[in-house]
Amino acid sequence: MKTRKFAVNLEMQLEAGSPEEAAELFVDLVRSERHAVEVEVLEDRGEDEWMRIGRRVVKLDEVRAN
Repeated sequence: MKTRKFAVNLEMQLEAGSPEEAAELFVDLVRSERHAVEVEVLEDRGEDEWMRIGRRVVKLDEVRAN
């Protein structure tokens, strides 16, 4: 399986209104070439430190289209 890592950055979250909505925007960006994405929710601890607070696989056909 080919994998690539992407980050849903703060700008995307602010534009979307919530981390969940930002993740949906991200899914729309990769929908054309993927069937599912694995999403890790990370909390910024400052000074390049991140803590994983969640993880799930999202099937793209289960995500609502905008």
